[in-house]
Amino acid sequence: RKHKVIIMTKNYSIETIKETISKFNELIFVVVGDVMLDTYIYGSVEKLNPEKPAEPLMLYEYENNMLGGAANTANNLVHLGANVKLCGTIAKDDAGGKIWYLCSESKIKANLLEIKRRTTTHKTRLIGSGSYLARFDNEDITPLNHEETLNFNHILSNHNDNFHVLIFSDYNKGLINEEVVRSSLALAKKNDAYVIAQPKPENIKIYSGIDLIMLNLEEAEKIVSEKIGCLRELKKKDIDSYRTKLGEILIDKFSYSLDIIVTLGKDGSMYYGKNMKRLHVPTKPVLTTDATYQGAGDTALAAFSLGYAATNDIEISMDIANHAAWAAIQQPGTTAVTLEMLLDSYG
Repeated sequence: RKHKVIIMTKNYSIETIKETISKFNELIFVVVGDVMLDTYIYGSVEKLNPEKPAEPLMLYEYENNMLGGAANTANNLVHLGANVKLCGTIAKDDAGGKIWYLCSESKIKANLLEIKRRTTTHKTRLIGSGSYLARFDNEDITPLNHEETLNFNHILSNHNDNFHVLIFSDYNKGLINEEVVRSSLALAKKNDAYVIAQPKPENIKIYSGIDLIMLNLEEAEKIVSEKIGCLRELKKKDIDSYRTKLGEILIDKFSYSLDIIVTLGKDGSMYYGKNMKRLHVPTKPVLTTDATYQGAGDTALAAFSLGYAATNDIEISMDIANHAAWAAIQQPGTTAVTLEMLLDSYG
């Protein structure tokens, strides 16, 4: 099937955006997903490394701990005015303790299952004189066993009555499995909640029954990799036609049962609707040269979800998501965008 892509050229007034975001504090979200801690260690690179001259020697200055993964999605939702319940797993370790503290500081209602045998996912990045030098991870992504899945689903069902939107924030770190998805969807159905997922391609088959998925371009290509080999030349010659064709293959894979958004970085985002609507929403030019920002995808997910829950309008929701992601990447590290930052992005 071939469908025309509409390029959105509408510029929303600041009054329209203000009216939309005024509804955000009425909304209740449940976020289910892989919770992480992001640590940024900052320093200066000035001296020659006496042990290995070709490698940098960074002098430590300070460090910041920030919520990452599903916790970053939850943090963005809270900073944009929503009420949020976060469900995930951590370990009884230092990183897990910091996540509890940061959730409390941000007023996120954290319902986290502590699993002694695991390690909390902790990503540490070294930023020397403004340059991203390295990242090292400490994690255990062993899937939940049967007992742990039952315990998690118990926490999920006991603490989450009365909400409007369920978000899956899936980083393929061991939490999300078929039983967790099934239990979450049953809870969403009970609450008549809209369901959005940001899945990893490895888990895509277990997300049957949701309303919308949000992917980046690389993830979208991976999901249908067996069908797009013949499109390599088209991608080089006509990127717009390639994205349109990619979307048709994606939506067909899901038998037109859900809506799909594919984020395109500096080129905005594409919407492929099960109602045959196709929409390209451009974004603002990126002004920063800072490559240390992370988590803009989490920000876009949170902002779109809020916009759609408030308006039931795909176009304004995608526009808000693009502006929020734009605001996020103007900041170093993992950033939770505030209402003020979102409004400023429309200036």
